[in-house]
Amino acid sequence: MHVRDGHRPGRGRPGRGSGPRSPGRRGARRLRLRHGRGGDRPERRGRGRGDRPGPHRRPRPARLLQPGHLRRRPPRPGRHRPRRPRPGAPGRGHRAGGRRDDLGGPQPARRHRPRGGPRPGSPGTGGLRAALRVWREPRTLAIGAIALGMALAEGTANDWLPLIAVDGYDLSSASGAFLYSFFGASMAVGRFAGGTLLDRFGRTRVMVASAGLAVVGIGLVSLAPNVPLGALGVFLWGLGASLGFPVALSAAGDDPVDSARRVSAVATAGYTAFLVGPPLLGFVGEHVGLRSAILVALVLVALSSLFARSVDKPQPA
Repeated sequence: MHVRDGHRPGRGRPGRGSGPRSPGRRGARRLRLRHGRGGDRPERRGRGRGDRPGPHRRPRPARLLQPGHLRRRPPRPGRHRPRRPRPGAPGRGHRAGGRRDDLGGPQPARRHRPRGGPRPGSPGTGGLRAALRVWREPRTLAIGAIALGMALAEGTANDWLPLIAVDGYDLSSASGAFLYSFFGASMAVGRFAGGTLLDRFGRTRVMVASAGLAVVGIGLVSLAPNVPLGALGVFLWGLGASLGFPVALSAAGDDPVDSARRVSAVATAGYTAFLVGPPLLGFVGEHVGLRSAILVALVLVALSSLFARSVDKPQPA
């Protein structure tokens, strides 16, 4: 068998045994990896093995694979959205603790506060000594006195008003319950209209007027000779006692520093009077009668009106 140019026939692709040695499949793959998908043949550039036309594949144009035509495909609507920088995230070239402002300059890092810890001024810091410190503040004590008197007036009516109507005015149980409904209706009217009155007249005037109405109402219930005057006294009693305790709590939270402790102190004074005061008045009523015992609540409401100026908002220093 004749061998030409040092090559054996039958090696490589069939039909080309008489020419130079063919690289075969592996050699063609190396050429494609070395010189590009099309190898060193310009007519096959851009038509690699994976880009052959098929039923679900379109051939890539050769010009898109050339260096001068490499372009980025625009993003589809709803996909490939650009990432927005997180607020406070460190910018490029800055330290990890720094952050950028709107002009791109670095700002000092924020002080790290452990997650879940109490904030400064919250009830969880300071201990018992800080919780008792608010009880030595004159304004907090004055607001607590207002809450105590007004809450006692409301609690006394809730506990003893139906019994006063039955025993003091000789009414039936149903009439006594109906008379107590006057008190609840007047409380609702006062609290619904309280926001408008506070915006128009201020806290001090509204508090003085509320205490005055409560004093007149309790006096009428205690001293009225007939039922109509007693019913009018019940209505005035509820109208006057409706705004005292809520306004006191609102005034205790004016100062943001230690506001939680102040509100807690005022609420403690008010609920103590609301829960403890009526049983004590009942004990007094066993000796002097309920209509005379409620005069104790009248005196405390009158004394609380002397501290009405303390519910105004403190002036900034």
